[in-house]
Amino acid sequence: MRNVSFVVLLAASTAIAKVPPEAKRHEEAAKADYNLGSFQAAIDEWSTAYRLYPDPVYLFDVAQAHRRLGHASDAIFFYHRYLDTAPPDGEWRKASQEKIAELEELLKQQQTSRTSPPPGTASSAELVSPPTTTTPAEKAPTAPTPPIEKAPAAPTVSPPTPSPPIAPAPSSRRTIGVAMLIGGAAVAAVGAAMLIAAPFVYVQADNANNLVDYDSLHTTGRDLRIAGAVIAAVGAVAAATGIALMVVSRRERTAHVWIAPAAGGFAIGGGF
Repeated sequence: MRNVSFVVLLAASTAIAKVPPEAKRHEEAAKADYNLGSFQAAIDEWSTAYRLYPDPVYLFDVAQAHRRLGHASDAIFFYHRYLDTAPPDGEWRKASQEKIAELEELLKQQQTSRTSPPPGTASSAELVSPPTTTTPAEKAPTAPTPPIEKAPAAPTVSPPTPSPPIAPAPSSRRTIGVAMLIGGAAVAAVGAAMLIAAPFVYVQADNANNLVDYDSLHTTGRDLRIAGAVIAAVGAVAAATGIALMVVSRRERTAHVWIAPAAGGFAIGGGF
């Protein structure tokens, strides 16, 4: 009876064990680095947290960071380490097995592409062929080559001189400038909306219930931030170009001069 009570108390104490504060601090730092795309720094922080508190989930997190860095072999290693140390009902067992299968298939494809020659490439046996030699007795007599008559030279025709391009009228430049200003402002507004939406997606990622959803939402937020910045910049450039065309069109108004009779002579005026 005492042995049974000891086992029950040991299991209960293990179940309620908490993560040490120092390990928790490194875990939070790793999550922050992962959110910012600093995957190598996240790997270092999770590794330190695992040394302080060997939770198998830290091994899964390290594998995820290696996968994002493109380190397929390292990611497979840490997925296997998680499967070896996690309990049979571990939360990330199925995800680890799926990632291992994907990465092993990727490595197999890369190995095949490195070993197989590209299509249309001749083999070494086809590239190296023995030279054919002919003895003097086998050479056929060559007939004298008849003289080649030179054809009369064709007359030289000079290409026509291209006419200078016709500059658009100031009115058309103004129309184009207005259109570019309106369109650029609309595009910049779309980019700004995407930049505003990105932080909300990051907040959803921080509140995700599992690491897979967290990874997906974080990637979406990062893509929104990058695409929003690019689209907003393109819109701003288009709007600035439209304003420049409008200013140029105002400066290119055609000058005009008028002369009219007046008392004692003529009156001269004009507009520029």
